[in-house]
Amino acid sequence: MNDVLSQLTIRNSDLPKVRIREHLKAAIESGELEPGVEIPSTRKLSALWGVTPTVVHSALAELVEDRLLIRRHGKGTFVAEELVALRNVGLYMSLESMAHSSKWFVRRVLVEIQSILQEMDVTVRVFTDSRLKDQRGSMWHDVELAAERKEIQGLILLDCDDHILKWAKALSLPLSAITPSNVPYAVGGDTSLMFDQVMHNLAEQGCQTVGLITVHRMVAAYQDYYSAFVDAAAHHNLRVEDDWIRIPKGEEGLSGSDLVRFGYQQFHRLWQQQSRPDGLIVEPDNVVEGAITAMLELSVSVPETLKVAFHRNAMHDYLCPFPSFQAITSEHAYAQALIEQLERQIMGESCSKRILPFHFTEHPGEFLQ
Repeated sequence: MNDVLSQLTIRNSDLPKVRIREHLKAAIESGELEPGVEIPSTRKLSALWGVTPTVVHSALAELVEDRLLIRRHGKGTFVAEELVALRNVGLYMSLESMAHSSKWFVRRVLVEIQSILQEMDVTVRVFTDSRLKDQRGSMWHDVELAAERKEIQGLILLDCDDHILKWAKALSLPLSAITPSNVPYAVGGDTSLMFDQVMHNLAEQGCQTVGLITVHRMVAAYQDYYSAFVDAAAHHNLRVEDDWIRIPKGEEGLSGSDLVRFGYQQFHRLWQQQSRPDGLIVEPDNVVEGAITAMLELSVSVPETLKVAFHRNAMHDYLCPFPSFQAITSEHAYAQALIEQLERQIMGESCSKRILPFHFTEHPGEFLQ
């Protein structure tokens, strides 16, 4: 292997990263660098070729992205083994998500995953858990049986909490999941960026205070979420009062039509207070719909009295009669990221939590004639 690596010479006129990448790619494809061979460290290669470690790292990173090399945490970088094709994937979700009208986001991601995998000629098996929410903490028999029979190579969790994560991990299968938990196979949104952009917009509109209506309870899984909210408010000099943060009470989260009702009720309670914020963030979009209904009922002047920022999923076009700043989630991006998390593990690569960006738009408002 050292002979193959030492054959590369880099002249001053060369683009070193391109030369390194193309040299290694040719050696891998020709078989000179055999599958499973460990690549020397970045420090050793930079000394061998007379370039900076940053250049070497960047060239190797592109080959990892092309799946010609694999980085194994704590072990090193290796020439990829023969590609393991993705053939059979399981999708887990609750019957509630399949049946309830307000769970359209999960179903839309499901449809996107099925569409992508169909193009890849991958067989998809959907596991619908018919148990009540408080019973889903134990292994779902159908999934366990499919894993034992090797009928699925990996499992995508579209409904997920810490209890489900625990039994899914026991399957010893590659996993991916929509979850706020800091597990390496998770997929989630960049809430730090979302809050920063939203509060920047509210501050630009002249807001001095901000409130929040959300379904996320103040528990460990959402610690980063609330830290991002508080940090963004402080950064943009927006004052927050505890009574302006409207969240569910009790231990269990909300589901189904409760989300719309929650948004409606919480805006009413917020607006009944003597002290009110002049800026408000509402998410997710099921909750937004309830809050919009309450605003119309209370004849709130938007944006004169209250500036608003709403969450919306890209494929859910709800009626919004008010001017608003909107943070948009892409269902297709979630589907693609969930599949890629599985692929990396099946390839023997390590993966880390995928944080997906929001997209932002200023919505002018739609007024009925």
